[in-house]
Amino acid sequence: MTTIEYLDQLIELTSEKQKEYFQLLRSRGTLFTKCVTLWEKTPFPVNAKECYKNSILMAYAANIAYYEGYYVTELGFPLEHAFNYDGTTGYCTDVTSSKMGFKVTEWFGMEVPKQVLEEYLKTDQIQTALQFYMTEYLLEK
Repeated sequence: MTTIEYLDQLIELTSEKQKEYFQLLRSRGTLFTKCVTLWEKTPFPVNAKECYKNSILMAYAANIAYYEGYYVTELGFPLEHAFNYDGTTGYCTDVTSSKMGFKVTEWFGMEVPKQVLEEYLKTDQIQTALQFYMTEYLLEK
């Protein structure tokens, strides 16, 4: 199942704010089918199951964009995930899955601007950065 197919199902199954969230992600998200590997060059340890932390650190260490959304592995279904995008190369960068050796077929997500990310990092972080961005800036209250 692709991320787009998954989001379409979530849009059909949800209502109100949840539905708006998934619709916005689907309409503004970007699909990537190739990512470059940079984990060998990271100035911090890259840990499994810490994609959000790894990608936030990578955004600042390499001065690249922070994205949240989903990725599809060889298991064949979308999982929530964070990764990065390097506008100078035009490729996404996924330090977590590349370090762990996961075979990923696609990444789909939305950029969380660094200004918003900095505000998010000052919160209790109950939501993800993307959820914070959408609820505080993009979705009608």
